[in-house]
Amino acid sequence: MTRPDIQSEKLTLNVTRVIRAPRPRVFQSFSSVEEMKHWFGPGTCQVTGGEMDFSIGGSYRLHMYTEGGPVDLVGTFTGIVPNEKLVYTWEWQNNEHMNWGEMLVTVLFRDVEGGTEVQLIHENFIDPEALENHRQGWDGSFDRLETALAG
Repeated sequence: MTRPDIQSEKLTLNVTRVIRAPRPRVFQSFSSVEEMKHWFGPGTCQVTGGEMDFSIGGSYRLHMYTEGGPVDLVGTFTGIVPNEKLVYTWEWQNNEHMNWGEMLVTVLFRDVEGGTEVQLIHENFIDPEALENHRQGWDGSFDRLETALAG
């Protein structure tokens, strides 16, 4: 059975969520390690530190603690349109079980009634299992983002 949010020919994940907060605030949630500590990662997974140069060509490194132990998420911002669009590379490091190579993430932000629609396109998965793990990760992260921005 094929899931409608998985494009198997390219192994691309699409997730769309409405976050009940203004678009500039939702965009800002992606802009620093301190912001991401509040919401990024599903369940008990959490950002514990890192570095981020939030500019085109700037890099980031998020130190994370997951159920499988510590891991780093690294990449480079290749596109930033304030409050509208983010494009960045994505690669797990320092965990032999998450050796999936470099991927690409595009996040689009759009005003909708009651908040901000966030459309996430995560590309270049090596297999359906890695894609499904990331779908669960993004769903959990967006749940936490909604909670963090409610109030």
